[in-house]
Amino acid sequence: QGGLADFAGRCLAPGEVDFQEAILQDFRPQKNGADLADGLDYLLNADLRPRLPRIRGRCLILQGDRDAVAPPAQAEVLRRGLPDARVVTFPGAGHVPFLTRAAEFNEVLQNFLRQEAGAAACRPLKHHFSQRL
Repeated sequence: QGGLADFAGRCLAPGEVDFQEAILQDFRPQKNGADLADGLDYLLNADLRPRLPRIRGRCLILQGDRDAVAPPAQAEVLRRGLPDARVVTFPGAGHVPFLTRAAEFNEVLQNFLRQEAGAAACRPLKHHFSQRL
């Protein structure tokens, strides 16, 4: 349990202490505490970088520049490994900008999703069945 509390504490950048209770609430003992620990252990030990080129479509990587869990350099590793990715960095944010910078995070995400919806609407449909006629 100490490891989870340490992880929770590392999710916040120094200026984000107002969110400490919200983060710690998520890491209090629950039924799924073992599952959470197993998931964190998997992320710590699994190297998924070789799978990155298999991901198709545009990707948006949202990163706090003060992230102590997944350092900002890792976002660049992801960007280089993904065929079509973009990184948005939140200055002064730690690992959970979706919580600590929710309004800004949601705006960036909504803009990305709008762009994707617009791009999808502009793509021509492929009618494979017409070749059979």
